[in-house]
Amino acid sequence: MILNASPLRPSPDADYVIQQQGIEADGDAITLISKASEGGMRDALSILDQVAAYSDGKVTVDDVLEVTGMVSDRIVHNLVSAIETKETTLAIKKIDDILNRGKDSLRLIEHLIFYYRDLLLYQTSPDLEEVLSTPRIDEAFREQAKSMDTERLYEVIRQLNQAYLEMKRTNHPRVFLEMAMVKLCSPSEPKLEHGEQTANEQSALEKRAARLESKMEGATLPTRDDAAVHRSQEAGRKRRVKSSNEIRIPVAEIKNVLKQATKADLKLLRASWANVMANIRSKNIAAHAWMLESKPVASSSGCFIQAFKYDFHCQMVMENKSNILQMVETILQEVIGEKRKMYPIPIQNWEKLKEEYIKETKSPDQGSAVQHEEDPLISEAEKLVGPDLLEVKD
Repeated sequence: MILNASPLRPSPDADYVIQQQGIEADGDAITLISKASEGGMRDALSILDQVAAYSDGKVTVDDVLEVTGMVSDRIVHNLVSAIETKETTLAIKKIDDILNRGKDSLRLIEHLIFYYRDLLLYQTSPDLEEVLSTPRIDEAFREQAKSMDTERLYEVIRQLNQAYLEMKRTNHPRVFLEMAMVKLCSPSEPKLEHGEQTANEQSALEKRAARLESKMEGATLPTRDDAAVHRSQEAGRKRRVKSSNEIRIPVAEIKNVLKQATKADLKLLRASWANVMANIRSKNIAAHAWMLESKPVASSSGCFIQAFKYDFHCQMVMENKSNILQMVETILQEVIGEKRKMYPIPIQNWEKLKEEYIKETKSPDQGSAVQHEEDPLISEAEKLVGPDLLEVKD
């Protein structure tokens, strides 16, 4: 819908869809939605619906920034200024302030990459303004583009991209983001004359060749078994890297909740959930957006399990962005008068864990409180008549 031509600019169909849905929106806001959806029509529709639900009649840039967790171009401009003036302390403080407001570190570094990319393209030719990801080109952006060296832009983009790849492979992306800021703020090494650089390179190569020769003298050629072991170790390393990106589910804690879960506790929680969500929305719009596509699926008197449709939203909650866990639990206690700890989990993981738990218990009575919650027929019946009017009989 919003994007079928470019991941940075809305397609001509955007205005048509907005008019059909009766949504009033700023052009810059639609451009941000296009960027956030990365060219995906379904994602753009979902983001537009969420933002429209939170806006006061008109979708604005601030609404999109709040719901998606993106950072404004003004904040990025100030951060880039701190980087280019080599003010390491200021740059780190700005990063800390941005992340403490619940912004996602991966989103932030992506925005930085595209901002530097825009500076490079605008410096190359101001006529390329239409393909830039920055919604509005102002005088501050133009001055920044004029003042920066082209080689510096290339190098920064390369370093930020390397940091982005490392951040995706770790459980501590903030550390790599801060490392990238320190490195970018470090003074550049002086450029060598071509002849001096060639001589230094030749000397370094000669030293490296000498080291390799000395190692080869006492080395033995690898056997097939050695190669097989190496491949096995490499495969294991790749699997570990891949698994580190997955959401870590507290399986033991969730199964313990299921052991104590009752239908009465879940019914009380679901009956009050609309009030809980309304209070969340009044306190933090972004947090409400993360919680919107989720629902309570099991509850005891002291804990409950919250299943999320989208992994990204679940990850944001599990990482406790903007202290959302404490906020939800506090609001819930105010609404129902009981303190309950929330365990977020993606819906796919919930389905697998639920089946596993039922098989382990091997008792229809123990599993019934969980089984009926996700039965497709019962779910459809609940949509038609509501959960309060529906009675399930075994």
